[in-house]
Amino acid sequence: MNEQDILQQALAATQALAALELESLEWSTAPWGDAVARLLLSNGESEVFAVEVKRKVERLETLRFLREHAQDISQRTLLVTSYVSQQLAQECQKQGLNFIDMAGNAHIDVPGRFVFVSGNPRPKTSPSGDEHSALRTANGLRIIFTLLTQPNLVSQPQRDIAVHAGVALGSVGKVLADLQRLGHLSPGSGERRRLLAVDELSRMWVQHYPVALRHKLKPQRYAMVSNKNWQDIQLLPGDAVWGGEAAAHRMDGYIQPIEATIYSWLPRQRFIVEHRLRPDPQGDVEILDAFWSPHSPNDTAVAPALLVYADLMGSRDGRSKEVAAALWKTLENA
Repeated sequence: MNEQDILQQALAATQALAALELESLEWSTAPWGDAVARLLLSNGESEVFAVEVKRKVERLETLRFLREHAQDISQRTLLVTSYVSQQLAQECQKQGLNFIDMAGNAHIDVPGRFVFVSGNPRPKTSPSGDEHSALRTANGLRIIFTLLTQPNLVSQPQRDIAVHAGVALGSVGKVLADLQRLGHLSPGSGERRRLLAVDELSRMWVQHYPVALRHKLKPQRYAMVSNKNWQDIQLLPGDAVWGGEAAAHRMDGYIQPIEATIYSWLPRQRFIVEHRLRPDPQGDVEILDAFWSPHSPNDTAVAPALLVYADLMGSRDGRSKEVAAALWKTLENA
């Protein structure tokens, strides 16, 4: 079941509650850019929603992530998913997050219309709990990231994929099976394997990265010990790379960064000593463990564009969203 199926079934399931009409499909990479829906009101007027379709929503962290990005959208927003539990439905109501699901559960609160339904049982056609395990685990996201950023690797032996992704060999086969079931990997093995619908897979990776992987990379903020500026830090590509705003600036002068994101392969203590940093919750340097193998010592000290895009989309700075949109066009044309 793909996202368009979920969207159509959720619209049908809630038709009696709220006359929502699908106005257009966009399938943008940005949050709340999948579609545009129109809610017809009894007075003849209508409300327009920017739609985000997610196959599964089972964590509070996912709702909070979506809510944060909804605040950056000028339109009203509508989450569409396969199923929302009673607990999460109450959280949606608390956070003011509109949603509909395939079971007919819904929360819609706009002038002239209020709908709140929860407790309808999970539909039998809802995606199974393990269908998206590749995107719900840290190792799965590591492997998918490696395949997306090194396209030729997908046709290589699973052992090579495991080495490049930094995971156990047993994880690779499970992730490849999940990707094939999701329609993102062609049948066959070895040289016959190809990634499919890469843009959609990249988009899904970006959505799951802050929930299932980023927090496991030991993110911590630091400040310079002396009065020096973090822009003076020199990174060696095999030791660490820039992410976020700092990377976008180095890629194409997209933005003047006000803080730094750094992914490092070095032991944390060694890195902060070498660069004269001290822990500071309000510091303007964030360091995370790098989770992929460095491609080559000759590479620039900048993270892969997909990760830079994910960092920008995870920022609350409105400037970063604009830069992310420009960067995505570069990714699409690559």
